[in-house]
Amino acid sequence: MKINCFFDGACSPVNPGGAMGMGAVIYYGYEQFTISDFKHQANGNTNNVAEYLAFKWILETLIEEKLNDETIIVHGDSNLVIQQMNNEWRIKQGRYKSVALQCKGLLQRFPYLTIKWIPREQNDFADTLSTIKIKELGLFKDFS
Repeated sequence: MKINCFFDGACSPVNPGGAMGMGAVIYYGYEQFTISDFKHQANGNTNNVAEYLAFKWILETLIEEKLNDETIIVHGDSNLVIQQMNNEWRIKQGRYKSVALQCKGLLQRFPYLTIKWIPREQNDFADTLSTIKIKELGLFKDFS
């Protein structure tokens, strides 16, 4: 059975240094796993770190649920994450580097995983999950 996953991250009202939100959803048959997580404002918070943390949650959840040998498609609107995880771009210096390298290591446990870029408007549920707590606190600023 094919598993579809979606992830997104946000950092607001400023990037870097704002409140960071992560959202992700995993669809597996009739089951659905979701995360909507939030980290308070800190100097290390960026939208790229948030995107990677949401992507990492998907990988860790699939491993924990023993689903990493299934056919998996992970969708995201972060060109950076998609290109780096698909070996199209190098992982350079940045606040995201540590979590990007952790994700790269986790990917080795997934023989049938594909990572695809999608436009933001096709990632609305993960986007909502990533910003919900930031919006509740009145800290959200749309950078699009």
